[in-house]
Amino acid sequence: MLAQGTGWRYAWLAFALAALASTAYNARVLPGGSNRRIQNGGRPAYRRSALPLLLTAVIYGLVGAVYWFFAVAAISDAAGTGSATAPLFWSLMGAAGTAGALTGHAIARYGLNRVHTGLFSGIAVVVARRGPRPGLLSKP
Repeated sequence: MLAQGTGWRYAWLAFALAALASTAYNARVLPGGSNRRIQNGGRPAYRRSALPLLLTAVIYGLVGAVYWFFAVAAISDAAGTGSATAPLFWSLMGAAGTAGALTGHAIARYGLNRVHTGLFSGIAVVVARRGPRPGLLSKP
């Protein structure tokens, strides 16, 4: 919320530097990878049981990209506030995203499939209820 105008670029630069530092630290302290990739003829090694999780991540990423791309415009248009809403929106999304840490308890109690089904059902209801917004794609 503090980054007004083009100041958001500095926030992204800070995030990128933090990610780079974290990657470098983890590369230094974590043990090296196994040689399973070499034994598999250079193919990445993964378990078939992980395929549904991988597909879910890809599909969620594709669907989520649409949301992340148009969310601020849709909210700003609905509120009639223009770009003033964007910093507050992204701050609230970040704060709400931290609630993801609480899903571990729900998964332990109800199981991954039930929690996953509930999450995606909720997203589907919101998207279906809201429907497409005329003119949203035509704005510059």
